[in-house]
Amino acid sequence: ESEGHSKNTAALMGLLKVLAQPGVWFAGIAGMCVYWCYVNLIYSSAPYLKLVFHASDAASGAFGIFSTGFVGIIAGLVAGMLADYVFKSSTTMVAVALTVIAIGVGLVYLLPASDSMMWPAMVLLVVMAFGVFLGKSVLLAPIAELHLPEEINGSAMSVGSFLWGNPTTAGIITAHEANPYDGYRIIFLITLCVALVGAACAYALVFSNRRKKALSAEAE
Repeated sequence: ESEGHSKNTAALMGLLKVLAQPGVWFAGIAGMCVYWCYVNLIYSSAPYLKLVFHASDAASGAFGIFSTGFVGIIAGLVAGMLADYVFKSSTTMVAVALTVIAIGVGLVYLLPASDSMMWPAMVLLVVMAFGVFLGKSVLLAPIAELHLPEEINGSAMSVGSFLWGNPTTAGIITAHEANPYDGYRIIFLITLCVALVGAACAYALVFSNRRKKALSAEAE
């Protein structure tokens, strides 16, 4: 708060300061893209195997639990260690996670609708899931690496949360009920584009943070 301003006015001023920060937009869009990929993953695990490769309910259900449950636990444990000790940056972790997602989903997109391709599809979906949960584990952590003034950190987190997208992919599958393979190809293509956009934003933020750090070191 500033002298002569109400709490509401101070909050609005803080929000405007945040919206003027390009780094917040990069972090928010990258986070939104991770979440968007997560939503698409949910529609692309068990249902994809069942509708495209005609897997049994038991097999597709078990894979869904594995890819969105067990892999999520493992990735969550690994993400913190990678961010702290390997990449030394949550922003870099998000960028790498989105790159992994793009590789996994891009290769799934290229697979033909053949029963012999079910196992490669499962492996690639697990790769995609691993990338998704790596990114989700540190979703808003890049905001902290912007080193914003303490009084606007809350607003920055709010903007990042506001930018989380939650598009519905069920309509695409319904529209291609006669040939689910075509519907899933659309979903995979959308996911690939989203992952690439998110990765570009995250890498741009990584380079921006490094440049600021270098300039700060030179100034000292």
